[in-house]
Amino acid sequence: SVAPPSNLPSWWEYNKKLIEQIKMGALKLCPEATDILDSINVESKLPVQCISQLVVSQGAGESYFPLLELLDGTDPNANHFALAELARQEKIEAVITTNFDTLIEAAFRKEAVPLYTVVHGSEYYEAVGISACKLFKIHGTIHDHKTLIDTVNQKAIGLSAEKRRILEGVFSDREILVIGFSGADLDFDIDYIPFARALEEGGKLTWILRPGCKPNPNVVALQKK
Repeated sequence: SVAPPSNLPSWWEYNKKLIEQIKMGALKLCPEATDILDSINVESKLPVQCISQLVVSQGAGESYFPLLELLDGTDPNANHFALAELARQEKIEAVITTNFDTLIEAAFRKEAVPLYTVVHGSEYYEAVGISACKLFKIHGTIHDHKTLIDTVNQKAIGLSAEKRRILEGVFSDREILVIGFSGADLDFDIDYIPFARALEEGGKLTWILRPGCKPNPNVVALQKK
């Protein structure tokens, strides 16, 4: 969703901008603290995965999650339309995403391709009997702030046993293609997204990287397993 015309910020860019806005707010309250605030470089001290946890735990609480609406857009890009076209040709049966935005849904809607979106627990079970392409939004959707998963505490819990079981079924006996995903969530659990069972049973996993990018060590470890 970073590519034009969507132009959504990456996870890193979003968190950096969030910290900048917090600093600006602090300067308005305490202008004399300019030098101190300028010297604070949170991004260099914390992994990007931890910044949302810091913001939530240090005062924002649940009011943080509505801010994630900034990570939505109105213009799908070629990546989203490609997914819709592949689904039209019945080349893909399901898409699993950690994104909150609704651009995949928008692309399918514009191309008049059926899509069953899965966010809540009950929808995972219902998806089993759906013939249309399924979109599993495992970190929730901006349309429902209560479904959003973005903090360390939330990710440390991992997916529920029921959701993992459904996703394992989705992966079973299929070729898995991973695009636009850094693998950073695997820092919480090498099998945070349950690929392992599919690979143990002879499944194939292909991980596409941007030119010049190195694979996440967890990705390498997962493929070796």
